Amino acid sequence: MKIPIFWKLYRSKEKDRLSGNIHFLIGSIIAISIFSEEIASAAILMTTFGDSAAALIGISYGRNWIKGLPDRAWEGVISEFIVNLAIGYFFLANWIIAFPMALVATIVETLTYRLDDNLMIPLFSGLAGYLVLIVYSSL
Repeated sequence: MKIPIFWKLYRSKEKDRLSGNIHFLIGSIIAISIFSEEIASAAILMTTFGDSAAALIGISYGRNWIKGLPDRAWEGVISEFIVNLAIGYFFLANWIIAFPMALVATIVETLTYRLDDNLMIPLFSGLAGYLVLIVYSSL
């Protein structure tokens, strides 16, 4: 069933398949189920705010396009990384865990085309944070 008000907000590529909000919901549920509250929260918010920062800054101020990656500007990628790093540190208060999570979230957002990044970012950045936490805790 298509809800008329919301259906108009979908992008053209989402008309005949699951939209980004469904992928985001699935990724969020998995992240919350698997990772600690802090890592899951950071990963989910990196998906939300990092992705938004990349799009807003990249579209508005993007002048240096990344060769081989359509619609990707260095300005957007760098702004996403900074936002992701700030979110990671806010929730984890640990640069050693926040940095790899932010880096993985930024790389996944930048390189993902076929799979939905709203699903992939919380899973991969959360996994990076979890693995670093395990290694860091064992030292």
